[in-house]
Amino acid sequence: MIANGAGRTLPFSKLRWITLVGGGQQEFEGWGNPDNMRHFLNGSIAGYGGVKDAEIEFIYNTIGPEEGLMHRHTTPR
Repeated sequence: MIANGAGRTLPFSKLRWITLVGGGQQEFEGWGNPDNMRHFLNGSIAGYGGVKDAEIEFIYNTIGPEEGLMHRHTTPR
């Protein structure tokens, strides 16, 4: 990571993650995965790099359609 080292931060203030989920939204959320991903990507990685404005976009059913629907959901930090 380019922010490695004491007092170094990333050279940008906004970060948007695009997360591809192979299955459906209901099962993914049932396991608490959005919260885990939010904590890891926004809290651990973006936070370590000094980025305050980070969001995750989950795109569901990327392997194949489940129940004939494609879902998108934005989860802010």
